[in-house]
Amino acid sequence: MSDDDTRKSAISVFAGEVVLGTGNRDDRSCVEARLASDPLYQTELRAWERRLAPLSAVEKPVAPEAGQWARREDATLQD
Repeated sequence: MSDDDTRKSAISVFAGEVVLGTGNRDDRSCVEARLASDPLYQTELRAWERRLAPLSAVEKPVAPEAGQWARREDATLQD
């Protein structure tokens, strides 16, 4: 795998985690900062949004229970 392929793969993973909301705070901050200036990040984020958009039509949004995000962050930071 070339360096370009490795970079694109890593960017795709980060972008997917941002769209899914599963990345940790540092990863999300990194991707969000790069979105402003890196076309590859922008392309990958839009690709993930397109792939996952049909799921939003299937399910109604559900608010997480109180403290859920904090517990998830704590668990992510321990990994």
